[in-house]
Amino acid sequence: MKVMRGHQQWKFLFISAPFGGIEVFSKNLKQVVDERDDIDASWIWIEPQPKEFFSRISPLSMNWTLKGGYAAWSRVKKLERSGNQFDAVFFNHIIPARFLSGFRKRVPTVFSLDVTPEVLAPYSQLYYGREIQNAGMIFSIKHRMLKEMYHDASYLLAWSDLVRQSLVEDYGVPPEKVDVVPPGIDLKQWVSSSHENIDTKDGLQPIRILFVGGEFKRKGGDLLLRIAQRNEFRNCEFHFVTKSFEGVRGENVFVYPDIKPNSVQLLDLYRKADIFALPTRADFSPQAVCEAFGFRLPVVTTNVGGLSEIVTDGENGFLTAPDDEEAFAKKIFILVQSSEMRKNFGGNGRLLVEEKYDINKNTEIVLQYLKKAAIMNEKNLKISALRRNI
Repeated sequence: MKVMRGHQQWKFLFISAPFGGIEVFSKNLKQVVDERDDIDASWIWIEPQPKEFFSRISPLSMNWTLKGGYAAWSRVKKLERSGNQFDAVFFNHIIPARFLSGFRKRVPTVFSLDVTPEVLAPYSQLYYGREIQNAGMIFSIKHRMLKEMYHDASYLLAWSDLVRQSLVEDYGVPPEKVDVVPPGIDLKQWVSSSHENIDTKDGLQPIRILFVGGEFKRKGGDLLLRIAQRNEFRNCEFHFVTKSFEGVRGENVFVYPDIKPNSVQLLDLYRKADIFALPTRADFSPQAVCEAFGFRLPVVTTNVGGLSEIVTDGENGFLTAPDDEEAFAKKIFILVQSSEMRKNFGGNGRLLVEEKYDINKNTEIVLQYLKKAAIMNEKNLKISALRRNI
């Protein structure tokens, strides 16, 4: 720790993997951290195709765990050889930490976790196209290695209570080392002071239903597309922000394959929408739902993963079972017909993100855990030194 402007400056390392929402979370985190004069932050971003030579040759190139883990190891070693020393390190995913056992034992570690393998296993077919068996020798070895990593960490910050429970019950992590700290959104950016369309659109302009999901099928885009073709929705517009759209585009269907997270174009689509619909088949804590609440949109989604911790059925949106097309269509139609319900649900959603999903508040919590980990480590080093001198 360095002294700067009369107070401590903490030197933290942040390492991010390039996976959808967790990468967006890290970028949001960086935006807030960079404004702090008490934090000297270094950032390592692992690309989908790391530039390191060994990450581009077989077998590393064929396995993201290997190439991503190696890239993180290589870049951390380069920082250390340049004389960098860190008070603590933050990982937003387990993979970049795989080959950094020695580093993690020297430097206090805080993990942010959207899921654990135990929670992910029932959805593995939808994520990877194959079942992940949570039994057998290979699973046992991986489970033991992961358990060791979790136990070595100073703190584990779960995105949801579902993941917190898994860390405690499936991996035996002491409860005092685990907290629920979800990702957040910038409420100054994701804001609509008044959803101006609510009271003026009915009967004048079509109701706009927004879908945001990179993986079209896993996120249930095909189900929503079928709903768009129904007669009762012929006067509604369906807007799909996705990289992998499949199907026929009717006159009321609009597709945006190249829109980036946090972009002006994405913000504009949220701003103009009336309902956010995500009939996802597999998800844990999708940030798009919080973004929708930021713009006071009512949400219709499915009761999978940790979504019931974000969407309260009948309060800020509706929850249905996955792949229940009839129920999902019915809930959307209820909102299409009621501007008052849309307004009430959207307002409740905004209150939720202000309380639990504000990136400024949640970044402060992350930094407090990094500081606690650093202080604890410093105390332990002093105790060890004293014992050696006795």
